[in-house]
Amino acid sequence: MFCAGKRDGVGACNGDSGGGMFFNYDGTWYIRGLVSFTKPREDAHICDTKEYTAFTDVAKYLKWIEQHMRGPVGQQNVAENYNNLKIGLLPKSTCGTNPLSIRLGEYDRSTITDCAEVDGQRVCSPPVQTLEIESVIRHKDYNSMFHLNNIALIRLRERADTSRSNIKPICLPVTNELRNQKSTHYTLTAWNRDILPGRDDYVLQRSLRDLVELKVCQRLYMNHHFNVTADQLCVKQQHGPNCTLPMGGAPLQLVQQVQEQSRYVLYGVVSHGPIQCRNTGPDISLNIVRFVDWILENIQE
Repeated sequence: MFCAGKRDGVGACNGDSGGGMFFNYDGTWYIRGLVSFTKPREDAHICDTKEYTAFTDVAKYLKWIEQHMRGPVGQQNVAENYNNLKIGLLPKSTCGTNPLSIRLGEYDRSTITDCAEVDGQRVCSPPVQTLEIESVIRHKDYNSMFHLNNIALIRLRERADTSRSNIKPICLPVTNELRNQKSTHYTLTAWNRDILPGRDDYVLQRSLRDLVELKVCQRLYMNHHFNVTADQLCVKQQHGPNCTLPMGGAPLQLVQQVQEQSRYVLYGVVSHGPIQCRNTGPDISLNIVRFVDWILENIQE
């Protein structure tokens, strides 16, 4: 057995026995420990999360596991340094895969292929790309309560095919001219949460959103005890029959001159906002201009 944890009040407790401790090596997940027990509190028969958790060391039981494997499951090619041929019975080709992935080029989430009638002919877009995530770099000062520094970089295992017409990169405001632009509106592209519970809009929508000045936005959210900072952008919510509730991650963009060409530039990423149309608060987005330097410092080849 071995002990692990931070003794910070967060850890395994009653009912967590058998839970796994995992580690990632070369893109594959392995299990190293199984929750066994945590020292109980002195005044109650429940765990003390400020104590270490004891784990069963799986590595110490590999021979026992090998002895009880049965049936040819998984690949048979075993590495040369493996002494026991029964390790070949373990599904090494499929175990521990990372299930997280992203989809690129999506438009209508209710269909497999996006098609439309154009001049009397049926025209379909290229298929979407589903790519696995290799790693994620999250901002070290992310604050989940106030959605501050709500940004991360995702590295894909394979390059996205941006030669397709439905998948193109967007520009970042890296120059001083782009950083200092003072627009009063942005184009929002988003899937929207429907005003009826349990229903979502499946087709990507575009709308023009007016900027809400920072001081005005701070005042509107003051009654909700929510802190809005200069690292965020506020855009006016559409009310009435045109009310929409954009899903998180939606881009706020502008068409700007980049290298003497008109291109889309990313200025915001929707973080949160009203959950009902009758709420009067604006939608709040991450202000990309304030995080361009962080992006440049953390991107990798």
